[in-house]
Amino acid sequence: MGITGMSFQHNPMLKVAEAVKNEHEETKVIVGGSHTSAVPSLLLENKNVDFVLRGEADYALSSFLTAIDSPIAWKNVRDRSVRL
Repeated sequence: MGITGMSFQHNPMLKVAEAVKNEHEETKVIVGGSHTSAVPSLLLENKNVDFVLRGEADYALSSFLTAIDSPIAWKNVRDRSVRL
C-alpha cells in the first residue's frame, strides 16, 4: 500500500497507515512524498509505516517493489530510506 502526502497531511497519512494495518496486518505500507523526504525518521518511528521512499519515489518505487522481500537488495534502490 502506498501513501503520499505533504507535511500538513502528516496525521491523516498515519491514520490511513493505521487503518490499513488494522484490516490487513501483513500489508506493507510504503510512504512517499515531500513530507517523507523532509522527515523520514519521524515517519519510520510509526509502527504502521514499514518503508519510506525519499526523493523522487516515482523513480525508486519500481526497483524497490522488485527488492521488497530482499533486504540485501534494498541498498541498490535509489532515493530510499528503509526500516532495517
